Amino acid sequence: MRRWGINVAEASEDLYFGVRSFPVESHIIYYQEVPAGIEVLAVLHQTQDPHNLY
Repeated sequence: MRRWGINVAEASEDLYFGVRSFPVESHIIYYQEVPAGIEVLAVLHQTQDPHNLY
């Protein structure tokens, strides 16, 4: 299991305010911070366009 800290993620606020992203191999995890920790919004292959999610 990979562990990662808040400082390695990038802000992806061009998608939605508060959304952050983190690359893992050929995928990108999109998430937001919530009071209990984080909420994973999507896991996309790096070739997928995140703007087509919603």
